[in-house]
Amino acid sequence: MKNLIEKLKILDENLEITKELLEEMIPKKKNRSPGIKYKKSELKRKEIAKKLKELIYINYRLTNENLIKKLKISKSEFYKTKLNILTKNLKKEYKNQSLF
Repeated sequence: MKNLIEKLKILDENLEITKELLEEMIPKKKNRSPGIKYKKSELKRKEIAKKLKELIYINYRLTNENLIKKLKISKSEFYKTKLNILTKNLKKEYKNQSLF
């Protein structure tokens, strides 16, 4: 019984050492709240939204694929930043305003 207890103590000490080593090896993650947005990405998004608005104002019938090519952004960026929703709303608005 004493033998078993000694072995468990040794194992416990080894586990603590390995935990400490692992914590040192893993890089610490920066703590930032999820609501914070980066200034550069926000400026870029605003510029793209402005160009998008101009393009749709000129021709509301443009497809999303054509808009992506004209804006020179990736397809994933277009959908990730929810520009597709903005596009949809702008198309509806300018379609109602069009004369033909």
